[in-house]
Amino acid sequence: MILKVLYMSLILFAKPSVDRPSEPKFHSSAQDSIQTEMIVRTEDLFWDSGWTYFSLDRISYKVNTGDFGYYGPQPGYLLDGIPVDPTYFGMNFPQVLPVPLNQIAKINTMNGMGVAAGVPYHSGLLKLQSGDLKDGLSIYSSTQLGHNSQEPGPWIFDSENVSPNIDRFGHWLDGGFSLKFGPWYSKGNIQRLSFLNSNPFVQLRIRNLIGFPEESDWPDGRSSALLGLLETGVKTDRLHFRVQGIQSESEDFLFFQPLGREIPTDLMSEQLSATGEFSFTENFGIRAMAQYREKGTGYRRNRFGEEFDWKKVEEIGRVSLFLETNSFEIDLGSEYKIVDLEASGIEDDEQKYLDIFFDQTIQMSPRLTFGSTTVLTFHDNEMPLQLQGFLNFEFTDYWSTGFAGSYAELLPEIANPFDEWVANGYYLLDQLKIDNFVPIEIPSTELSKISHQHQFLFSEKIKTTIKATYYDHKQFNIPYQDAYYYIELSTLPGGYFLFPGNSGHRLRLSLKSELDWSERLYQSFGFYRTKTLEGTPAYERYWKTIPDYIIRHTTVFHPYPDLEMRLNVEYQTKTVWEEYRRLDGELNRSFNVQFPFQLYRFNNTVSPGVNMDLTFAKWFWEQRLRVVFMLNNLLNRDLQSHPIGSVDGFGYMVRFEVRL
Repeated sequence: MILKVLYMSLILFAKPSVDRPSEPKFHSSAQDSIQTEMIVRTEDLFWDSGWTYFSLDRISYKVNTGDFGYYGPQPGYLLDGIPVDPTYFGMNFPQVLPVPLNQIAKINTMNGMGVAAGVPYHSGLLKLQSGDLKDGLSIYSSTQLGHNSQEPGPWIFDSENVSPNIDRFGHWLDGGFSLKFGPWYSKGNIQRLSFLNSNPFVQLRIRNLIGFPEESDWPDGRSSALLGLLETGVKTDRLHFRVQGIQSESEDFLFFQPLGREIPTDLMSEQLSATGEFSFTENFGIRAMAQYREKGTGYRRNRFGEEFDWKKVEEIGRVSLFLETNSFEIDLGSEYKIVDLEASGIEDDEQKYLDIFFDQTIQMSPRLTFGSTTVLTFHDNEMPLQLQGFLNFEFTDYWSTGFAGSYAELLPEIANPFDEWVANGYYLLDQLKIDNFVPIEIPSTELSKISHQHQFLFSEKIKTTIKATYYDHKQFNIPYQDAYYYIELSTLPGGYFLFPGNSGHRLRLSLKSELDWSERLYQSFGFYRTKTLEGTPAYERYWKTIPDYIIRHTTVFHPYPDLEMRLNVEYQTKTVWEEYRRLDGELNRSFNVQFPFQLYRFNNTVSPGVNMDLTFAKWFWEQRLRVVFMLNNLLNRDLQSHPIGSVDGFGYMVRFEVRL
């Protein structure tokens, strides 16, 4: 219903235009400025974070925030202070984020565990903030188109219409409106997205999922999504109350580790939220939220009679008291959550969780700051605990240092949700004739870490941060599944194992510099080094999927106030994926009528690579129209982030955006 109402509204007052690309900087500015953080692609969400990710289709991805790797718990999302969850089976689907990427004005990434504005998080947090609303009526609309040189056209899906060098990434259309009169406001948006991964070997695996159909009965490889948001509220100096509804429907391909391949899936989600923040005084107030979430999946091309249906309903209530002064901040509250899971083989699985959290930051002297976070969860007879503390010293106006330590114990429902479902009877693997070896009792994950940081402010224009973090994984559950070579079906998943009882130690070093030379020129450099010091054999193999070194550089140049040029450069070292060792060196080929015919040799090592992207953005018509043009992979090198993922070459993306 939300989508239908919003769709009719946009037909009445929105004009088509382009989804607005952007790449984040370390600093941001006004919503209507060309300097607003621009996000062109999903990976731009993480550019400033030092996190790594992999993708099979250039859209969905899995993230390593440093704590638990790609198969561990994924980072949380806060959109304008309201939690949203665009993940399915541990895979992030930013195409179902309820606002277009071009409407995100600011990004802030937070590492580890903690509490942000009364919301606990377990493994990193992405805080996304949309722009401030203008008085009166405002509308926007945008459209986006893209292409990659590795895309030969939709040859699998219509062999009679071979169309090389034609866009397979887009078109994307979105639009929205806002009304603001005094303290009251209302806003909404709708997005219609479409894309096709036409890398021939990804297509081959998609085709093989349905066996060998009759002639002209190939699956449609295009993914699409329709989603929308409606929100209304009141915001004054003392009160901010709002009601928000989100709905999304998507035909996509779900990848999760136990299968080692794509599953053609219907994804749906609904979320209703009511949040309020009231300040009794200038320093003291209360926050509250009630939220209903429903997510589900369906197998949209089921030719074999499997039951893939999965549905999760969450009811969440949260309340906290906050106190903020010049010398300290305190946030004390609790969250109660009821989770009801429906899946094949699981019946009446209702879980209840109660979190009690306390977050504080105290400025003990002008140059000494102390902070701590405590989150205690009550679930059945278990009480996992998360603790964190830090101490920062500001020796001079130009040099500060800090120490931090944390301990996190995560229930398997958070750290290994799929394995917990399988242990409780979810028989998806049995339906796929995959032998699984998952213990009935899965232990909680335990991680301790300490870090030391120095920050140098060489001048008002140059800042450098150096940080070292030591990780002690006391209990780590590692999923593992071999992928086999089978020429007719390209790849074949083997038995699935969960190995509990792993442990080990890792070290992460980071150096980040920001050079804000002037209003016209900004640069940043990031260097990240990770290393496994010791651990069990499975632990050491698991972390080889993470690059040892990552180097990132950004230059942003404004020759004129309405023109921006941005260069991003990234280097990553090789990664080794043990699960795909049986594919290593095997020859694969494309079997269908197509252009061009291709041979491919599997490799379980993802080669090191240098990627260089260049973006131009120009405002027109008194900042009502913006055109953004991005050139991807200027060096035109074959780039991959996963052994069976898309191979990317040179590409482009163009976006047009209208605001009135």
